[in-house]
Amino acid sequence: MLVPETCVAGEWIACTAPLPTEEDCNGFDDDCDGLTDEDAAGMPLVGACSTGDVDNCEDGTHTC
Repeated sequence: MLVPETCVAGEWIACTAPLPTEEDCNGFDDDCDGLTDEDAAGMPLVGACSTGDVDNCEDGTHTC
């Protein structure tokens, strides 16, 4: 089981995590700013997705 890293004041604490990176929809604070899965404005990440079902709800968006 993976243990989430802790990010305090812009630094990783008590872990061997890599340097901060761009946020990804993964439940971690990737950019080490104290928020999880957010865009530059602090809003939840939203992305395009497709179910592949051409008849019902094929295209849409997912929100983290």
